[in-house]
Amino acid sequence: MRFDVVTIFPAMFGPVFQQGVIGRAIERGLIDFQAHNLRQHTHDRHRQVDDMPFGGGPGMVMKPEPVIEAVESLRANNRGPVVLMEPWGERLDQRLAAEL
Repeated sequence: MRFDVVTIFPAMFGPVFQQGVIGRAIERGLIDFQAHNLRQHTHDRHRQVDDMPFGGGPGMVMKPEPVIEAVESLRANNRGPVVLMEPWGERLDQRLAAEL
């Protein structure tokens, strides 16, 4: 089973993938984890992945273009399911994990 994680902090996942249950599963060849840098899917010189919210207001929001491009590039090689984590989505619990 393969897991591709798209993130702006790919180096952070290396140590995580080497620990505990995930680390043992990778060592045994049961799963494969790859962390991909979202900034590689930007086209400006600053590799910016966030922007001001539409209509103003505090904070920043993720630009959709780099996310879409990253997912499409991964889907070109693998047609498995895509899970996009978002704050208002369905809670990822044991039942949902078993379904996936």
